[in-house]
Amino acid sequence: MDKLRTYFDAMNGTSDWSSVKPLFDDLFHDALVVVTANGELDRDAWGNAVQGMLAAGTKVSDLTMHSHDDGTIHYYTTITETNGTVIKVSSTATLKDGKIVHVQPFDHAA
Repeated sequence: MDKLRTYFDAMNGTSDWSSVKPLFDDLFHDALVVVTANGELDRDAWGNAVQGMLAAGTKVSDLTMHSHDDGTIHYYTTITETNGTVIKVSSTATLKDGKIVHVQPFDHAA
């Protein structure tokens, strides 16, 4: 999914939400739910979280994606925070109307 790659690429090297927001709007469905270790976030809360990551200088690298016939995308990426913390992300994104409507951690055991 080119929109996902473009979105992640745009997050690197900028702290400017206004340059990423149009890509965010094009990628994420209005009914978005993002499941995290701390609970579920709606679209507005996820947008606020992304703004915070951008402001903090978070970098995204090593994106790998696999699209599936059932309307899901499994993606893997590395997030590096400015304090040196490295987070390996494995997620499943579900599409609706050509946009991501649900994101949850990918269960490798399933």
